Amino acid sequence: KPERDPSLQLEEIIVTATKREARLQEIPESITAFGGEEISSRGLSQLDDYAKFVPGLSFGTREPGGTSIVFRGVAASGVQYGAVSSAGLYLDEQYISVAGVNPDPRLVDVARLEALRGPQGTLYGASSQSGTLRIITNKPDPAGFDAWADASVSQVNEGGTSYDVSGMVNLPLIGDKLALRLVGFNAEEAGYIDNVFSL
Repeated sequence: KPERDPSLQLEEIIVTATKREARLQEIPESITAFGGEEISSRGLSQLDDYAKFVPGLSFGTREPGGTSIVFRGVAASGVQYGAVSSAGLYLDEQYISVAGVNPDPRLVDVARLEALRGPQGTLYGASSQSGTLRIITNKPDPAGFDAWADASVSQVNEGGTSYDVSGMVNLPLIGDKLALRLVGFNAEEAGYIDNVFSL
């Protein structure tokens, strides 16, 4: 009997899209999910990085922090100024869309990204008619101290210097009951067009 190649086994992803933990393969819904390791290996940090990997997800950006997320082409209008968003954006269990625009949270120390296509009004409310995007962060772990840091620097040809610094510290406080997790980042994206009015 030939031995199984462990590299050919499917990775099991646990999602909470139905408000309880379940294996992705067992949920009869249209869900795309990325675990923390996949987010890191693919270098996903913001919406325009992961939108291309989610079927049926599109977005329009009018300004920093002013993004309209749309699933399956269902939108209130082409440009949703002040309109209720047709897609909900959640950070853990908190709805963070405001007046028709969705912020673009940086994916730093994220456990999972879940994209739920189709109407999700039953579980996620009126602003999830075309779908819901959920960003699930890593929670404090009282089991022990943990920390990491990441930094990158790049240079734009005939432009400025870009950098990206992020880090996390997990501190257990009281035995196995209480912990504190601190996460932060600072990033600068250099341009290549000179602003002659500021020279």
